[in-house]
Amino acid sequence: MFPNAAAVAALDRRTAPSDHDADSDNIGDFRVVNLNNDGNLQVVCLVDVTGRAWYTEVIIFSQHSGKIVRSIISTGGANIGSLDRRLVELHHDGQKQLLLPRWLGPYKGAQPLATFTDVYRFDGQRALRVNQEFSDYYRKTELPRLHSELDALTKSAGAGESAVEAARQKQMAAIQQEIDEIHNTIQ
Repeated sequence: MFPNAAAVAALDRRTAPSDHDADSDNIGDFRVVNLNNDGNLQVVCLVDVTGRAWYTEVIIFSQHSGKIVRSIISTGGANIGSLDRRLVELHHDGQKQLLLPRWLGPYKGAQPLATFTDVYRFDGQRALRVNQEFSDYYRKTELPRLHSELDALTKSAGAGESAVEAARQKQMAAIQQEIDEIHNTIQ
């Protein structure tokens, strides 16, 4: 069906809107999967539009009323990397969700950047951001991970050079911003 990324790229070019130059899209990791447990398969692929192997978009191809439909999710610049650990079944009900990063601020070079993980669900035609439906994921997975990272950075405080200490403080601030975003999301 789709033996390689070139076959998915051909689907991308055939189904792209006329105002989109799909020839510049680089298809990365992809999966053929039944996202919403309805018996229909979807093709989920990562897309790099920069030519730098920086995958900031996901396209979900599905069939609806005899036509191929595209649902596009953009991370706003955050690199997805691969679909490993991104396609998950959080409620153990046969429906799969996508966990995708999103930057919480503008890119500033080598500065630490807070990155939030959004949860998407596919409704048969499009991907919907459904963070509030998965508050347990944030409470049981994301918050403990972030608190652990913050604790490790807090314990590493020392009499190091000022540039190292400033970088540690910026990293701690980015993690705290991610924690605050989770609290705002699950309230």
